[in-house]
Amino acid sequence: MGQKSQDTMKQLSLPMEPNECRFYEGCDAPLCPLNTNLGRSMWFPGEPICHLRKSADWVRKQRKIALLKDIDASRCFTIRMLEHIARVQKGLQGIERGDLAQEKAWLRREGRAKNIRRARPGNTEQAKLSDDF
Repeated sequence: MGQKSQDTMKQLSLPMEPNECRFYEGCDAPLCPLNTNLGRSMWFPGEPICHLRKSADWVRKQRKIALLKDIDASRCFTIRMLEHIARVQKGLQGIERGDLAQEKAWLRREGRAKNIRRARPGNTEQAKLSDDF
């Protein structure tokens, strides 16, 4: 297998030109913000993260998640999950590898928690809407 073939496989089997990223040659990040077709790709805490300074918001969230002390490195995050996270904080956990039903439940649960956090004390109409998510 040639060097170009190995590099292509390294980036989610999606071809990318080396001149698009200065870190291309040495990058082992499983999620690349320069690839537009990430689909159901997964990232596990402890795996490499993109080194580009100006990158997608979900890459910054990956960096914060990697710093969490209580994170379970055997549980993964999808792009949808990373984009959905409002704030990276203690207790955040991913899902079992490849379980799409868990991803949907995680997104519903995190969405409900986000709506509850937005509800103001004394505003029963907003609290009711949050509970109905």
